[in-house]
Amino acid sequence: MSIRTDNLNVQSLLARAQSKLNSSTTQAASDSAGKKSAAETSATKTDSNSTKTETTEAEKVRKLAPSLTKAHERIAAQAQAGSTSLSALGQFKSSLVDLASAGKDVAALSATSTTQSVQGALEKLVARYNSSVAKGSVSAAAGSSTDVGATRALRELRSAIMSVTGSATAPSLGKLGIVQRQDGTLAVDAKALEKSMAADAAGMTSALAGIGKAVENNANSALSTGSRLSSSMASLGDRVKTLQQQQSAVVATAEKLGDSLVGSANWNRMVLDAYLKN
Repeated sequence: MSIRTDNLNVQSLLARAQSKLNSSTTQAASDSAGKKSAAETSATKTDSNSTKTETTEAEKVRKLAPSLTKAHERIAAQAQAGSTSLSALGQFKSSLVDLASAGKDVAALSATSTTQSVQGALEKLVARYNSSVAKGSVSAAAGSSTDVGATRALRELRSAIMSVTGSATAPSLGKLGIVQRQDGTLAVDAKALEKSMAADAAGMTSALAGIGKAVENNANSALSTGSRLSSSMASLGDRVKTLQQQQSAVVATAEKLGDSLVGSANWNRMVLDAYLKN
């Protein structure tokens, strides 16, 4: 095929291309209407798959606008990390609800409580305390603003456990049947507890009740709306939401760029066809 190199009437050329473009657009609109009707019919069958996954979005960006791929991947990674931290923080907060309940049970102990009931309440408190420590440590290790709230809550809980050992006359944790492990968790020494209960049940239950009340108060304080923990969780939630909106914006931009490039390519092809046929 030889391409003409003589002068051409630009206005005539553009007019022909526009005419062809209009004709193509009309046909495309008709085809699009048919496809839309078919899509709407099938949508009811695939509603469960309507939500885009991150993988699908990433593939779309790579195909439509490769230049935006790095930005999308960076935002997606940050959003995923934020969601993971938010989930860990939520689990920690949930564990504090159980811990507060266990603390309340220990706070209700009295001189008339049996050794068996005291041991049962203490074991429940220790188990839930250990659970909170484990989940709180995961949140604190997140390396973001959430570690401030989680770390503070953990520190206050440890202080609550030590609250009755501050004076010279106060019993040690060991005499109360509470063993501190090197990893920060606790265990119950049933033999030490039984021995102390036999020697001074009133003093033992009073000291344990004090610990239980301190733990309950600290857990409820961390759960309150205005706590540092709640503020950290709300802040992280807003951050994740913003990142997800940015992800959607990148995908939308990629789609627009893709449509623009396709439109530009079609226009150039029509102009060239009109010129060749002139």
